[in-house]
Amino acid sequence: SVPAAGAFTVKVDGSAVALASSNPVSVGETAVTLKLAQAVAAGARVTVDYTVPTVNPIRDLADNAAAALSGRLVGNATSGDTRAPEFLSATVSGTTVVLTYDEALDPASTPPTASYQNTYDDVN
Repeated sequence: SVPAAGAFTVKVDGSAVALASSNPVSVGETAVTLKLAQAVAAGARVTVDYTVPTVNPIRDLADNAAAALSGRLVGNATSGDTRAPEFLSATVSGTTVVLTYDEALDPASTPPTASYQNTYDDVN
């Protein structure tokens, strides 16, 4: 049987999130799948609660109802880079200084000039 969406509470970083409006709960051979209304970010802490409903609880083929869940940690398999780029080196050629990092950088995230300080022979 497929429990109603209201039997579940999913929290992302401590805040409840909505389940999808269309087919939010499905039951497979050994798994219950909850479809969220919005994607979860990589690295976010996700928990799930399940309250056993009186109608259509999760149950096995022998009609045994599954137990309630409270604050169960969900493994977050959302892919995404959650590590900051790491500085590797810097070079200067004439009037150009090049800072090199260990991963691709977002060209739209250019820091303001005031974020940098140049030092030449220990003089700013």
